[in-house]
Amino acid sequence: MQEANIDHISVIDIDVYLHEKGFLLEEGAPQLLDEKVAAVHVSTHGGDIHNQIRKSFEDRKWITRFDYIGNFYHCDGKVVDSLQFDRSCNKDTPWGSVYVRDGLLTFINPKFM
Repeated sequence: MQEANIDHISVIDIDVYLHEKGFLLEEGAPQLLDEKVAAVHVSTHGGDIHNQIRKSFEDRKWITRFDYIGNFYHCDGKVVDSLQFDRSCNKDTPWGSVYVRDGLLTFINPKFM
């Protein structure tokens, strides 16, 4: 972003299976996001990754808009073959019951509000 002289990005949507931390938490990334990005939406692929990303953004005072930890092949404590058809994999949201396999996190940068 700095090399291309980009001063602002409205939204970054990331789904990089198990590499979320590399994009969001590695050296220099948090500072660049804080400076240039208004919103980040990320699909997470593990509970530890999900929690580490949430903590990093919250520690930097970003506003958490959505936070749904994924099922990651388990719903109601059992391994399921076809997650989309198992209602226990759904999460209650303001829009009703939604199927959630990957974790979902959305953050808003207060700098751009």
